[in-house]
Amino acid sequence: MNQRISISGKLFSLGASKWYVKGLIYGPFAPNSDGLALPERPRLLKDLAHIRDLGGNCIRLYTPPPLSLLDDALEHGLRVMIDVPWEKHRCFFEDWSSQQDASERVRKTARELGSHAAVFSISVGNEIPHDIVRFYGARRVEAFIDQLLDCAKQEAPECLMTYSNYPSTEFLNPSHIDFYCANIYLHDPLALGGYLDRLQHVAEEKPLVVGEHGVDSIRHGTGAQSQMLSEQISCLFAKGAAGSFVFSYTDDWFTGGQQIRDWAFAVTTVDRAQKPAADALREAWSTVPSLLPDPAPRVSVVVCAYNGAATLEECLRSLTALDYPDFEVILVDDGSTDHTPQIAAAFPKVKYIRQENRGLGVARNVGASAATGQIIAYTDSDCVADSTWLTYLVRAMIEQNADAIGGPNITPASDHWLARCVSVSPGNPCHVMINDRDAEHVPGCNMAFQRDSLLRLGGFDSQFRQAGDDVDICWRFLDAGMKIAYAPAALIWHHRRSTVGAYLRQQKGYGRSEAMVQFKHPHRFNALGCFRWDGIIYGDGALARRHRTDRVFHGRFGFAPFQMIYRQSNLSIWSYFTLLEWHLLAAFIASLSIAFRPLIAISAAMWCASLASAVRSAAAARLGKEAPLWCRPLIFLLHLLQPIVRGGHRQLHRLVCSGKRHDRVAEPLVGHPRCDERFPVADREVYRRQSARGCHRACDDGSGGEFALDREIGTETKHRRLQQHAQHPGHCSESTRDVVRFRLEL
Repeated sequence: MNQRISISGKLFSLGASKWYVKGLIYGPFAPNSDGLALPERPRLLKDLAHIRDLGGNCIRLYTPPPLSLLDDALEHGLRVMIDVPWEKHRCFFEDWSSQQDASERVRKTARELGSHAAVFSISVGNEIPHDIVRFYGARRVEAFIDQLLDCAKQEAPECLMTYSNYPSTEFLNPSHIDFYCANIYLHDPLALGGYLDRLQHVAEEKPLVVGEHGVDSIRHGTGAQSQMLSEQISCLFAKGAAGSFVFSYTDDWFTGGQQIRDWAFAVTTVDRAQKPAADALREAWSTVPSLLPDPAPRVSVVVCAYNGAATLEECLRSLTALDYPDFEVILVDDGSTDHTPQIAAAFPKVKYIRQENRGLGVARNVGASAATGQIIAYTDSDCVADSTWLTYLVRAMIEQNADAIGGPNITPASDHWLARCVSVSPGNPCHVMINDRDAEHVPGCNMAFQRDSLLRLGGFDSQFRQAGDDVDICWRFLDAGMKIAYAPAALIWHHRRSTVGAYLRQQKGYGRSEAMVQFKHPHRFNALGCFRWDGIIYGDGALARRHRTDRVFHGRFGFAPFQMIYRQSNLSIWSYFTLLEWHLLAAFIASLSIAFRPLIAISAAMWCASLASAVRSAAAARLGKEAPLWCRPLIFLLHLLQPIVRGGHRQLHRLVCSGKRHDRVAEPLVGHPRCDERFPVADREVYRRQSARGCHRACDDGSGGEFALDREIGTETKHRRLQQHAQHPGHCSESTRDVVRFRLEL
C-alpha cells in the first residue's frame, strides 16, 4: 500500500496493475473540535470504511488535510486528491501578495503532504472563473498555473500534479499538468459521451479524469439520481477516462460559512443513510472497466518487421501480454537480415511467417490472409502496446460501428533525449480527425480493420514498400463510404528514430511515399504536392508545427457555459518558410541578384524567415526543464532539414516516376478464397473486367473498383457516387468512364 500511483499512458498504474479513479468528493464540513473542515474522527473512520465498502478507492478534499487523515485513508485502502484553495475569484494579478500567497500555499501543501503515499495528486487550483481568465488572457493565466505546478513539483517531485478545469475555460490547458482534470455536470449520457470525446483531444496524450460529476436528488429525485449516476459511470469508462470523482459522499456540506441545504448531490444523507444512488454506485464500480461484449470478437494482431530486431522483442513481449480474452499475434518477417528469426523463435505463441523482401504493403496483406480474427489490428516492430490496447480499440469500434479505427502513439518517456527531440520535430506519425469521433487518417503503427471490410477493398497496395500504405487505405475506406473511428485510450508507445541519420532516412522514404500517394489521390494534394487534409492533425507530428492560435467559442458576451476550442489548421504561414520550394525560390531570387543587386536583400530576408520559423518551432517544443541544453538547437536543425529532405525526395520521385501507373492495388487478397466467398459472381466479373482494362481501382482516387465490390454501403448511395464520377470526367481516365457507364447500366 505504500506504492505511489503513477501514469501509464492514458491511464494510471499501481505497481504492475492498472488503477482507475473511483472517487467521491468528501466535504467540506463545518469545523470540528480541532478547527479542521472535517468530521470528528470516529465519524471520519466510519465514512472511510463505508466509501471503501462502496468500491471507492479515492476521495477528493477541497482543503489540505492533516497527516492523520492520510494515514487513516491509506489504512482503508484509499488515496486522496488534495485541492489547494487560494483567492482565485478576484483579479489576483493586480495584487502581488495574492500571487505570493497562492504560491506559498501550494508549496506548503506539497512540502508537508506531497510525499505521503496516500496522496494520489495535488490540484493547484480549481475552476478559475472564466471572466477572469478572459480578462487577463489564457496564456497569462496558464503561465501562472504552470508556475504553481513548478512550485509543487520542487517540493514533491514524485507526486502527480494537476489543475481542475471546467467547460467554461476548456481553452485553458497548462502544459505542466500530469493529467487533465475537468469538472463536468452533464446528465444526458450522449451529451456527456460527446464532450468526453472532445476532452480526450484537449488532454492529448495525458490521462483524462473527471474531477466532479453528479446529480441533485432534490430536483431529479433519488430514483433518477441513481439511474443517471450509473449511466455516467459507465459512459466515463467506456470513453477511455482514467476515472472520476462523484459529487459527493454526503449531503453534509458546509461552505461559505453556512450549511448548504438546497442541494443534495450526495449518495448518502446528512446522517449517512444510503440513498439508492449508493447501491447504484457500488454496482457500477464493481463492473467497470468491463468494456467488451461476451463473447468478445477474435482479434488478429499483425506485426510487419524488417530488420527491427532492436525493438522486436519488447514489442512481442507486450503483445503476448495483452489483457484481451481472444487474440492471436502474427509476425510477418519481410526478409530481415538481422536476428529477427531467432527473436521470433523465443515466442512460440506467435505465428511466424517469413517471406522474401517484398515491402510493407505486401507484408500487411500476408498477415491479413493468415489472420483468423474478425478484426485485424496492425502495429509496428518499434512499438510497445499498452495492456489495454485491444480492449479500448475493439470497444470503440463496436460502439461506433466502424469499419476501421486507430489510436494514439506516443514517445516513451524512457527514450533517449535524441529520440525525444525527434518526437517533437515534424514528420512523425499522427492522426487526422474530421470531428471528435471520426478520423480521416490513423497511422499504420496503431490501426485496426474489420477483416471483411479490408478484404472487400482488396487489402493494401503492394507498391507502398516503406510508408504511405496507411494514408492510401484510409482514403480508400472513406471513398467507399466506410467509417474510420478513433479510440483515444487505445494507446501504443512508439520508439522514434534514435539518430539524426535514421530520422532523415525515414523522411526520405516518407517523401517518396507521398509522391506515390499523390499519383493515386491527386485531388487530396495542394499545388506544392503536400497533403490537403479535410480534418485537423493531432499528435507529435502536429505539435511540431503549430503556430496559429486556436479559435474559441465564448458565447454571447463571453458567458457560454461550454466555451469550446475550435482548433485551426496546424500549418500557418510560418510553416511554408521552411519548405523546399521556399528555399528554391530564395535561391532563384539570389541568382537574379547578379543582374539586379537589391534582390539579394529579398533572398536574405526569405532565408531569415526560414530561420525564424525554425527558431519559433524549437522554442515552442514541449520538453521538460530537465532537457539538455543541446536539445533545442537540435530541434531547430531538424525543423530546417526535414522539409528539405522530405520535399526533395517527394519532388524527385514525382519527376522520375511521373510516367508510370500508380493506381494498382495489392494482389494477395484479390482472389483470396475468403474474399471470393463474400462477393457474388457478378461483382467479381465486374472487378475482373476493370482489371482487364488496366484500371484496377477504376478512378484515380482509388474508389471506382471499391464501389463495384462494396455490397454494404447501399444501392442508392453507390448509384449516386457512380453518377458523380460519370458527371466529372476530369477526375477519371477514359477507361474509368467506360467502367462507370458499364456499372450504371447494370
